[in-house]
This record gives sequence, structure tokens and C-alpha cells, in this order.
Amino acid sequence: MRKKNFFAVEGMIKAQQVTGDLPASKNVYRNFFKMAWPSAMEALLVGLVGSVDTMMVGTIGTNAITAVGVTHQPKLILLAVIFSLNTGITAVTALGTHFQTSQVVLSGCLRGAGDTSFVAITSFISVAVIRPTLTWLLCYPLGFGLHGAWITLLLDQFFRMATSMKRFSGGKWTTIKL
Repeated sequence: MRKKNFFAVEGMIKAQQVTGDLPASKNVYRNFFKMAWPSAMEALLVGLVGSVDTMMVGTIGTNAITAVGVTHQPKLILLAVIFSLNTGITAVTALGTHFQTSQVVLSGCLRGAGDTSFVAITSFISVAVIRPTLTWLLCYPLGFGLHGAWITLLLDQFFRMATSMKRFSGGKWTTIKL
């Protein structure tokens, strides 16, 4: 039995999910570091500035060190909130992208088969009725704010994917005469 290399691209994707040539692991990691190093350097710089501030005022006295430490706490709390929001938004976006891609492909197939009315009606209902209503409901009365808008976007893409998938699976589009 072949041992799977956890860090290789091939080890991250199931064989049945592969539809073409995979990029070399070396290229994937090169692109990853190319994109990530500026953020890592920024975080390092922010931490370094805090340390330098503390060292510079360290000779002034304990009150000065305390003042510098206290001013860094809100910044660290804010950074933790921003990092957690980024993680959440990335997850929602990734899931939404899957739903969106699926619904675009399925809707395109239905349109190509002549089932244009169904796609237009479900898109209209979703984009003009469901999405604005849910966005308002989640953002304001329920107090989710921006998260509510992202959740609604996800639900909209899921609804359109599910309705297109149901229509496609039902096969009604095969009886349309072009």
C-alpha cells in the first residue's frame, strides 16, 4: 500500500475528484508563499514595532511600560477579530463559490436545452424577492450585520443550485422542442 504524502497536492484531493492534470506541489506552495509572505511580514512588523515601543519606553519607568502595553491590547483584540472574520468569510465564500459554480453550470445546461423560462423565473424569485428579504431580515432585525448579508448570499446560491439541480434531474428539459 502506497503511503500518502499529506503535504503533496495529490494527498489533498481524492482521486475521483481529479479531472485533469494537477499542478506540481512545488508550484502550489510557491504560489501560496508568494501570496502569503506580505501578510506574514506585516504581522511580524506590527509585533516588532510593539516590542521596539516597549524597549524605548522601558527606561522611562513602569508607568510608561504599562501605558505602551495597555495601548497594544485593543490592537491585538482588533487583530484577533479581523483574523476570525477573514476565516469565516473565506469559508462562506468557498462554500458559496461551490454553490454558485454548480448553479451556473446547471442553469447554463437548462438554458442550452431551451428551458430558459424556468431559469429566468427562479433567478428572478431568488434575486428580487428571497435575497433582499433575507438580507434585510438577517442584517437588521436579527442583527447579523455583514455576516447576515454573506449568509444570505450563500442561501441564494444554494437555492438556485438546488432548484436547477431538481429541474435538471427531473428531466423535463429533455421534452422541450427547440
